[in-house]
Amino acid sequence: MAQRKAGVIVNIGSVVGEIATPWNGVYCASKAAVHSLSEVLHMECKPFNISVVHVAAGGTKSNLASNAANLFSLPSDSLYSVFLPNILQRLHASQASNSMPNDAFAKEVVSKSLRKTPPRYITLGASSGLFSFSNGYPGGSFFSLYGKYTPRSAEISLKSLRIKLRFV
Repeated sequence: MAQRKAGVIVNIGSVVGEIATPWNGVYCASKAAVHSLSEVLHMECKPFNISVVHVAAGGTKSNLASNAANLFSLPSDSLYSVFLPNILQRLHASQASNSMPNDAFAKEVVSKSLRKTPPRYITLGASSGLFSFSNGYPGGSFFSLYGKYTPRSAEISLKSLRIKLRFV
């Protein structure tokens, strides 16, 4: 690509690389690294006329959750045993009924990436718009305040949200 002075690099990340979600730390960190790498490559490849597209995927149909669920276990004395239902809920969150079929996802990524001037950033898939909204939330992740994946009740979480918003 550098010799031809033309090309496109497409990195597949995730919305959770920008907005961390509980019970998903290693995955969030790895996708944050992909996002950072995309930013660096954009700067380093620009002199060679090589475009870099970062794709922040939302919920997209895949076998990732079912494969991971088959391998997942907690030690019987784990401090996180009480959170097991929340961990499993998070594990399957990207596979909701509104998740984007993987063939439609691939078709859209390829179509946008092959444009004369490809976008630097693409986000698509289920809940990607919500993550884009919360990315601009001052003071950290909206999800940490909302408490969706924690065992707190919705009433307590929403009360915390109101208090936080009052001071922002």
